Amino acid sequence: MRRPRREMVIDGERKTLHQWSQDPRCEVGYKRLRRRHREGLYRIRGDEVDESILVAPQRPPPKPLKPRKLYEYDKDAKTLAAWARDPRCQVARSTLIHRLGKGWDFGRALLTPPAQPPQDR
Repeated sequence: MRRPRREMVIDGERKTLHQWSQDPRCEVGYKRLRRRHREGLYRIRGDEVDESILVAPQRPPPKPLKPRKLYEYDKDAKTLAAWARDPRCQVARSTLIHRLGKGWDFGRALLTPPAQPPQDR
């Protein structure tokens, strides 16, 4: 036995849900369109449906990024990532973060070479 075709009418035009999902005016995919149709929120009367069923949901604008913290040394101000790429830096970015978290002065954290593990004799 064949399932009945899901149809809806928008502005007097009758199409199946699949056909509506292929229509250039439709901004949502078939699955979202089918779910909206099943929920019945956009129904006007009978098979007549409000055209807003075809419109994609509006997303809020993305939050602005926080400004990066700049660290100053020798009259230069850069982010930690930029300092880690600087040839004067003796350690990796993660080491800089660790040292600063322990309260080191930025110049000392930047220029002190990494500790060498003890040699086994």
